[in-house]
Amino acid sequence: SNGPAGGTDFSTNIVQALTNSTLTTQTVTYSIRGYTLNSTGALNCAGPLLTVDIRVEPTVVVTTTGGGITLCNGQSTNIDVNTTNSATNGVRYNWTVSAPAGVTGASDGPAGGTAFSTNITQALTNNTLTTQLVTYTITGYTLDAGGGLNCAGPPVNVNMWVEPNVLVTATGATICSGSSTNIDVNTTYIPTNGVLYNWTVSAPAGVTGASDGPAGGTPFAGNIVQTLVNTTLTSQRVTYTITGYTLTSGGALNCAGTPLTIDIWIEPVVAVTAAGATICNGTATSIDVNTSHSATNGVVYNWTVSAPAGVTGATDGPAG
Repeated sequence: SNGPAGGTDFSTNIVQALTNSTLTTQTVTYSIRGYTLNSTGALNCAGPLLTVDIRVEPTVVVTTTGGGITLCNGQSTNIDVNTTNSATNGVRYNWTVSAPAGVTGASDGPAGGTAFSTNITQALTNNTLTTQLVTYTITGYTLDAGGGLNCAGPPVNVNMWVEPNVLVTATGATICSGSSTNIDVNTTYIPTNGVLYNWTVSAPAGVTGASDGPAGGTPFAGNIVQTLVNTTLTSQRVTYTITGYTLTSGGALNCAGTPLTIDIWIEPVVAVTAAGATICNGTATSIDVNTSHSATNGVVYNWTVSAPAGVTGATDGPAG
């Protein structure tokens, strides 16, 4: 506003709060003239006119994209920070970040600010069992003549959720040919939208019944149950590679955890060979029992015997 009609004492400065509601720097020009006063104190003789320009910077308002999302553990942020404001000496932005103790990789922006052409890119690692929230507080600034941060705009908060690395536990086993696996898969991790697991399986040519898990994953309440048949002469190893996953908001597999491999050994069906004979009364049998099979911990055989009432000396094999 203009000065008072009766003039202003030189001991009083021109103090006015100027608000710039535009996107760019605006110039306000003050035209100042000195006066002598007449005997009644009214303005009298005018001095030369002086014009003073005051440049009013805009409020630098920032907008962001790439925020408010869920990251996999170890994944990098990619927060694109923009503004439509311009100022006399340029604009930059800066940020501070708030992260819980279990998250590493988050750090505040450089003291001198960051150009709007540069995104906030930081690899965030979650070392906890649950999803963690990291908050970036981003503020736009005008610059002074020396390029330092000057007038701050309103801060904007951007939240990034960081999923945990889903680790699974399970144990291997040795089973008989034709028996079913019963692999109990567990985890202690709790991400935003829940967890599932999936598996791939590697089996030798002589083993049937092994197959990969369903594409959509399996709840941890469900075990891996598959009937495995070993058609070879020796024990065979089937390897399951099991991976836990976080889920998207739609329930699809999202962030893969660290894979776990377990071995299931399938024993062969031990077939024996032996030949019958005719012997004299009171003579001992000499039944030669053989097999071409081998197993994880060795093989033995046992027998039962069926004899008519008139024959003595025939007994079943030892219990062990």
